[in-house]
Formats: sequence, structure tokens, C-alpha cells
Amino acid sequence: MMGLGGHAKAPETPGEGPATWLSIQPGDWLSFRDAGNFVAGGMGGMDYRVRSLRAIEARDRDSGNPIATWTLYDLEAPDRGDCRFAVFASGEEFELRFYFAPVFFARGTRDNLVDRGQTWFFLPPADPEDFISSELEWAPWPDLPAFDAGDGVELKRNWGPAGFGQTVFGFMVGEGGEDLPVQLVEYATEDDSPNSLLLLLEERWMRPDGAVPREGGYISLFVGRPVAEGDVTHLPS
Repeated sequence: MMGLGGHAKAPETPGEGPATWLSIQPGDWLSFRDAGNFVAGGMGGMDYRVRSLRAIEARDRDSGNPIATWTLYDLEAPDRGDCRFAVFASGEEFELRFYFAPVFFARGTRDNLVDRGQTWFFLPPADPEDFISSELEWAPWPDLPAFDAGDGVELKRNWGPAGFGQTVFGFMVGEGGEDLPVQLVEYATEDDSPNSLLLLLEERWMRPDGAVPREGGYISLFVGRPVAEGDVTHLPS
């Protein structure tokens, strides 16, 4: 598997391929045996129940045809917080990923982030005293603060653009079948860490009438890592 900066090609020898992973349904179980889940669950790994799923689709601007999808499965397990299993697919290439929501970040609108001083993901505005949150531009190298890596060690990481390079304007299918606009931004770090991926989702950044709310969309942050096919098992309900 390649990291977030590239795409993993479906293996020619034993491997399930993207179609199998995209057949997962709410109520199914996923059992992980990657290093991160060994730490959380012990030598037996960690089991999660799939609570729900949603797919974000990026489309070609000219043809409207899909060029990539991020299928996110909401996972639940005792005392594990907000976790996601993701299947990234572009043509015949795909990558499996495990994400979790870090405790240092709370979801909210762009205005909420600005009020909390969590502006790490944006370029500084021309006038710091007078700007509109929805007009802030995503930073190619976000300056996230150092965080506690355990044993009193503070770790500062350098994040850079990944995936398709910067912002992906995609669509998520709503409960009524309508397209809901989503902005998706991917970052990666080159340091030696199991959680080298960072995913930002900005939902509701545009209203149905095409207007952009001044407070910006609703932003979620996930940190994660690629997962090899052999390290996760799908158990249908």
C-alpha cells in the first residue's frame, strides 16, 4: 500500500479488491489487526460494528463522471471514540484507511474554529481584524500545534498536501437522494509515525440556492493511517 500521497493499485495476488470493501453495510462487523488496533485491543486486535456509511464522490468538471470516491464507514466499539474505516477508490486503484477523531479538535463551523483560535488549516487573511470565515483559503502546509505523544513527549509534525493536491469539491448523497456539496482536503506527514494521514471534511459549505454562508461550512478532522487488506476482516451481519 502506498501512503496518502499516492494511490494503492489493486493487488494481482490474493486480495479482495475494492468491490468487496464497498459491499460493507450498517450492522456488519470489521475486525482490525493492524499495529494501532493491536495496541487498543490487545493481541487479538480490535472489533468494530459498522453504524452507518456515506460516500463522497469527486466528479470531472466537464463530463460530470466520477473520478474518485471516499466511502466512510462510521465505526463503534466501547471506549474508542469517533472512528472511521475508509475506502478510497479511483478507477481500479484503491486504498483502505483507518481514521479517528483526535481529542484536541472539536467539530464546528469555520467561525467556531476562528473563535477557538484553531486557524491552523487556513492561510492568514489580508486583514486579520476584518475578514469573512468562508473566504479563508486552505493552507497547503497546515501549522498544527505540538501534541502529547505519551510519556510527557511533545511531538510537532509537519503536514503537507496529499491526494489530489489540495481541495476536492465533492458531493455526498443525502437521505433524500440529493447531492450535498462537501469540501475534502487531505494532508500527509513524512515522519516516522503510524498515523501519517489527515483528512478534513467541510460539509454544508454551500446552501441549496448556491449561496455560501459567511460562517463557513461544518468542519470535521480525522487522523489516520493506511491499512493492509490482510489486517482487516469483514464479517457480514
